Amino acid sequence: MFPLSASGSVSASGASVSTKTLLKALLERLARYEPTALSFHDDTVNFESGLLRPYSFRWVRTPNILVAISRGTLSLTKHGTRITISYELRFTEVVLGASLLSLLALSSPARLGPAFLVFWLFLVGSNYLLSVHRFEGFLRKTLKDVLNQPTSPRLHRPKEQRLSTGADRKA
Repeated sequence: MFPLSASGSVSASGASVSTKTLLKALLERLARYEPTALSFHDDTVNFESGLLRPYSFRWVRTPNILVAISRGTLSLTKHGTRITISYELRFTEVVLGASLLSLLALSSPARLGPAFLVFWLFLVGSNYLLSVHRFEGFLRKTLKDVLNQPTSPRLHRPKEQRLSTGADRKA
């Protein structure tokens, strides 16, 4: 629930891929964004991110989809040919950081009225909306890429294959 958490799901039909294959792809792609913790158990992925982890403060690039997310959980389910990735994201650090920044920026008691609320809503709301939108896009792209992979490598053979016999060789 806004502003502390968001949840939802992304799914696709016609899935001929196993949840293990999708799980592996999610772990590999999440690792590219350098979360501070990344683990899995069965068909569930857990990660932690954000900026305020003790002993792991890190600067992140803007394209990092995990920057505003404190922690998240992904659950994979498959029913027949339909595969679903359910997610739950937490934004604890963004809410705390925006609250502190808003208090510091608007420290005068006369300014702590509606300006504080507008400034806080802008900081939290923009991070929340952008993060959820980008994270869902990340999940959709991962799901699409995994589903569009060939299930087995294709062997390419020349159209004509000529077998050589001893009579074909010139002496």
